[in-house]
Amino acid sequence: MPDYSFIAKCIPLSYNNCKGARRIAYHTILRNAFRTFYPTHEATNSTLYGALYYFYKVERRLDPDNMSKPFWDSLTGHLFVDDYQIKLRIAAGIQIPTSGLTTIDFTGMDGAALTALLDAIDSDDHILYAECGAFNHSMIRFNLH
Repeated sequence: MPDYSFIAKCIPLSYNNCKGARRIAYHTILRNAFRTFYPTHEATNSTLYGALYYFYKVERRLDPDNMSKPFWDSLTGHLFVDDYQIKLRIAAGIQIPTSGLTTIDFTGMDGAALTALLDAIDSDDHILYAECGAFNHSMIRFNLH
């Protein structure tokens, strides 16, 4: 189970679109979402992995790598001291089919984050699910299928 997992109900910004007032507003949304799940957390110095999944209902053109950097940048000083601590990043965009998410394995998810995610999938068009935890070299895998 990850050390930290939470959701935010918003459209992710890409690296190129995360500037000025949009950046400030986006960072505020993400930091508030994190604080909803971890109100007393102090930034960790640990080496971490980070996974970011963007669930959306309407087809979108998306570059998961471009959404990852601004997302993790927003949590600097909140979840961790600096995003350089994330040694492994996973990012994906997942369109929610009308039949539901029957092929995704939710085993190992934190109960509060899973409940929030499933509730959001029922009611919202754009959901970011993030998890972050201790990095271990055994997480480096080749030939993932």
